Amino acid sequence: MPTLYAGSVDSKRAQRLTMAGRAVFRAGALLLYDGDLHTQPFDDRGLRLKGEATVVARAVESATGFDAAANGTIAFRVRNIAPHRELVWLDRTGKPLGSKFSPDRYDGVSLSPDMRSAAVILPEAEVPHIWLYDASSQQRSIFAPNSAFPTWSPDGKRIIYTDRNRGIGDIVMRSIRLAGAEETLVTAATAIAPYSWSADGRYLTYTELDQGSAPKYSVWLYSFLNRSPLAFLKGGRSNSQAVLSPDGRWIAYWSDETPPAQVFVARFPDGAQKRRVSIAGGQWPEWRKDGRELYYVDAADRLTAVAIEKRGTELTIGEPRSLFEVSLSKWGKPYAVADGVRFLALRDVRIGESQPIVAILNGIAPAAK
Repeated sequence: MPTLYAGSVDSKRAQRLTMAGRAVFRAGALLLYDGDLHTQPFDDRGLRLKGEATVVARAVESATGFDAAANGTIAFRVRNIAPHRELVWLDRTGKPLGSKFSPDRYDGVSLSPDMRSAAVILPEAEVPHIWLYDASSQQRSIFAPNSAFPTWSPDGKRIIYTDRNRGIGDIVMRSIRLAGAEETLVTAATAIAPYSWSADGRYLTYTELDQGSAPKYSVWLYSFLNRSPLAFLKGGRSNSQAVLSPDGRWIAYWSDETPPAQVFVARFPDGAQKRRVSIAGGQWPEWRKDGRELYYVDAADRLTAVAIEKRGTELTIGEPRSLFEVSLSKWGKPYAVADGVRFLALRDVRIGESQPIVAILNGIAPAAK
């Protein structure tokens, strides 16, 4: 989720407010979107939120699917609760390759190293579940109910994921063959999600939400050698979705240090030689298997490719090239890289009648004088 800032046109000062996909300022309050719509009083002089947020609408279609009038009336389009996404093999131009998976509520995909299986998120009533799909026959079986963010082991024999059956969530490792053979790696008191497993099997990267007056994300490592967590990017700005390069010498992640959030690459494990990769926003980075290309989703929801050339301890980063549009996801990555020629991606499809637009009169109560 992007971080919302407030600033003044008369100065360079920017104040971090909260996590939100979009905000509209009306009648002395902010209308905030994070899948639902919330209102919260806002001091536009002090650039700070006041009081508590109040939910005014749920199942809103998207961050661009709402607006509010000056008098506080809110209008929004209802999210289509019918199956509305396809999971499809695409080439670099976005052309479908072979048959599509049946449309469903897909909300994340992770491809096994041998590309024969895919861990796919299928939510039911806003609760995510991990299913295992045969990537060719499309046969599926439930793997982990109430779980999200699947990450495959380098040998393809295990999956690490967030188990949401344990409070907010723990990071759990489980064999894909042996029923019940699972191990809890990290227990957290806040939201947590794994993102990549190093090719040498030594490290897992994961994100943890730091609670506070200005919530932010931090990148952590789990060391399989020491069986313990290590802070990697903590404090300051939000950092998340870190993925290690195939040779283990570089790490890509998004950071909101230069809002909007952008994708950066830094040397691993010291974090030195940080370089910005994206131009117009970026999230969900992923490496090609040979490490010579990096992918991410830009602010226009388009999968973007950047050539990476390694010269000793230096990186040469190419110009971003837009490939095709994907459907953003909440519980996992919206695409998986097969070989840089083929991709397994989520895309929106329109099924059934368009959804209605709902108006809420006085949805934002005018601020007291």
